[in-house]
Amino acid sequence: MNFKELLKQNGFENITEHNEKYLKVAEIIGFDEVANCIPFELKTLKWSFAKDEHFNGNITPMSQWDLASGFYSKGAVCGFIGSQLTRLYHKAGINCFSNSDGVCLLKAVARKLVLDSLGVSC
Repeated sequence: MNFKELLKQNGFENITEHNEKYLKVAEIIGFDEVANCIPFELKTLKWSFAKDEHFNGNITPMSQWDLASGFYSKGAVCGFIGSQLTRLYHKAGINCFSNSDGVCLLKAVARKLVLDSLGVSC
């Protein structure tokens, strides 16, 4: 099962907005458990978010997001290594996923954590 199939199985097949889709996946597999997979502290996320809401840049390096997603990535070379996040996938029955799936999921949850800490609803 992939993320799209998970959403459909849970009655959310009509979600099209990127961030909303990943937040719903996190809710289904366990928001707090996914949040625990984020490789940065909240204060670092807030600092990075203030500069770029997509967490791209030197403050939160892509390589750390990749590792938390369960993949090693260097240039065009990418390989699966597994992670706490991929173990959550397997518990939820997800067995088809990519590095970008995991990074998008982690970043969506990170954005929600930052916005919640600032008292902003999303």
